[in-house]
This record gives sequence, structure tokens and C-alpha cells, in this order.
Amino acid sequence: MHLVVLILLLFLSVTKVNKSSITNVGWHYGPSVYFETPLLTYTDPELTASIRANVNFADDRYLNYYYGIAPQDSRAQRNEFNNQSGYAGADLSFGINFDTKKYWLGGFVKYHHLADSKQQQSPLVKKNSNVSLGFGIAWKFYTQQGN
Repeated sequence: MHLVVLILLLFLSVTKVNKSSITNVGWHYGPSVYFETPLLTYTDPELTASIRANVNFADDRYLNYYYGIAPQDSRAQRNEFNNQSGYAGADLSFGINFDTKKYWLGGFVKYHHLADSKQQQSPLVKKNSNVSLGFGIAWKFYTQQGN
């Protein structure tokens, strides 16, 4: 069965958690299109592939936390930079999941591009795009009976 989903993602970015406080550096959000399909049909374990495309937006606190340069931190080779809320680039990812009764394995490749975003002008940005890889494994120590 193919699954296509259009969702709106809303993330609160937290950078520091201690006993008495949580530091919020801003919001990161945007629409996302997600497509998932099985590679091996009617099998156990399941092998699925997915593709996800995101258009990213963020508020000024989030963008300035990662890309901003305060006046006291500016230097001759690194000018002051203050970002505004808005478009924050786009990304495309491809993932593969291998799901058994006892284990889950997954991996992804993600391409992120700052195309025409304000933070692209930050002195901290050296490249307008990047590729990241990820891999995970989980051991299922409990599953609901009948599933």
C-alpha cells in the first residue's frame, strides 16, 4: 500500500534543559509532503522506502540563534547579521526502513538547500547546501499482542 501524506510540521527548538528551566531558541515549521511504499510486498520482515520534501520557515529567534551575529560578536571579517522571520530553505530526504518483530533498522540521506533564504547572506554560511546521512537501530522489547 502506498502512503502519501501532506502535513504541516511545527517544531519548538530547545537548546538547553536543566533542573529549573528550558531554553527556547525559536520556532521552525513548514509544509511537508511524505511518500512511503513497500519494497518487498507481503513479507515479514518489512522493507519500505520513503521520500519526504519540506519547505522550511522559522522565526527570527531561531534564525538568529543559528545564523545571527550580535554587534558585540562582530569582527572585521565577520559583520553583524540580524535575521528576520521567514523562508528558511528546503530539503529533500530519502529513507529506507527494515522492520522485524524484534528490531527496527533505518537510514536516510537528506539534501538541504538554503535557496533564496535570508540566512544565506549570513557571514557564518559558507555553503548554500549540504547533505547529511543518518542511521538508527532499535530493539523492540515490547509489542502489543495481535499486531
